[in-house]
Amino acid sequence: MVKDKIVKIATHNGRFHSDEVFAIAILKKFYSNIEIIRTRDKKLLSQADIRVDVGGRYDSKTGDFDHHQKDFDKTQKSGIPYSSSGLIWKHFGRKLVNSNEAYEKIRKELMEFLDAQDTGVNYSNDRVQIYSIGDVVDSFNPTWKDKEKENQQFVKALDYILTILENELKRANDYTEGVEITRKAIKENIIKEFIILEKEGLPTDPIIDETNLLYIVSPVSDGNWGSLAVIKKKGLFDNRKNFPKKWGGLTNDELERISGVKGAIFCHKNLFCCVTKTKESAIELTKKAIDIEK
Repeated sequence: MVKDKIVKIATHNGRFHSDEVFAIAILKKFYSNIEIIRTRDKKLLSQADIRVDVGGRYDSKTGDFDHHQKDFDKTQKSGIPYSSSGLIWKHFGRKLVNSNEAYEKIRKELMEFLDAQDTGVNYSNDRVQIYSIGDVVDSFNPTWKDKEKENQQFVKALDYILTILENELKRANDYTEGVEITRKAIKENIIKEFIILEKEGLPTDPIIDETNLLYIVSPVSDGNWGSLAVIKKKGLFDNRKNFPKKWGGLTNDELERISGVKGAIFCHKNLFCCVTKTKESAIELTKKAIDIEK
């Protein structure tokens, strides 16, 4: 965090959106002391140190981060046009995280979506009405009955989004550290068909992206252990290898009897995970799942 004089940050007044709220939250994490001005008055805008989502100009050297001008054509790596949140993350985000990998994780998983939503890129489907982070921010906008509370509600939205941003910064930093632990386990793995992770909740992305492993054995809550089927691709509920169908939905004694593994507790009816009492029983159950299907 940069500690210096008060930094004046201007954004537009009127209805607020997720892109400028997130952008200012990022700046609030970067600068220790900010003053927010919500206006479209050119004179007031010129007095600000940074202009976000307003002003008709993009130039980081002059503190201008607007994307509405006709000739603006900057895009994310995916081709999604930048909004103000993506622009601010581009210039300030790396200094808020511990690694390039953490920076990229937030850029890809959060900022690209914010940019897409603000610039009209379709991300929904016909089956489910998605309630997005943009809708959450929009819920803070006052209704027609309370328009005089606009600035008050903006502050509430900013405080809320700041908490989310802080969570994501920590998650991204912890993710980077966890990925290294997972990659080390992959390198040391001698079983080849499944892997043992000694800590609960470690990132599994390297296992999905960089291996052909079928299952992940690791601790779960309450001192138990679990075995998780590796998915074929992130975002899809499609496993490389399900657990045996005859185990699906079984628990305790019945699962022990059918599987032949003492200490087996539960197998999900959709066949993507099992829970056992001990590490040893989780390993045994996983080996049996592989051998049965063979």
